[in-house]
Amino acid sequence: MTADALPFPALHATHGGIWIASPDGAVREVQRGEAIARAAETPMILLNAPVIGARLGYGEVSGLDLLELFAFVHPARFAVPTPHGIAVALGMEAPENDAAAAPFLIRAAQALLDRLSDRAWPEREGGWTSAQSLFRLRWPWAAAVAERIEVERLSHEAQLI
Repeated sequence: MTADALPFPALHATHGGIWIASPDGAVREVQRGEAIARAAETPMILLNAPVIGARLGYGEVSGLDLLELFAFVHPARFAVPTPHGIAVALGMEAPENDAAAAPFLIRAAQALLDRLSDRAWPEREGGWTSAQSLFRLRWPWAAAVAERIEVERLSHEAQLI
């Protein structure tokens, strides 16, 4: 995986429908069975995995929960756990409808990961160590997080030499 783009699809489920966005931006509405199958076979970006699991009737759904990534990048910062709430918290344009929320989740995840490379990221101190601990615990976001922090850490060390 490169630090430039996320290779993961996103899944957004509401009471009105279920949408999957591919990394290339294509979005399609799917039925519950297909959503469960896709979530079981490939890591998917989700917003609030327990709620998505309840909406799918599949409590064991797991994936790349955007709320967890938000909490890592901005610990102790509040965000309403909806696409609109995440957009407000990140200063991004909110999706216009539920179908637009799935590709938004990919963009929001990318924006959060991009903040890890920002020298002004206020939580930088301890971020690398925390990422390594989470990697050992098999946190789904750990590889993407550690890669971006490591790229910055190695770049910074090279400038010191």
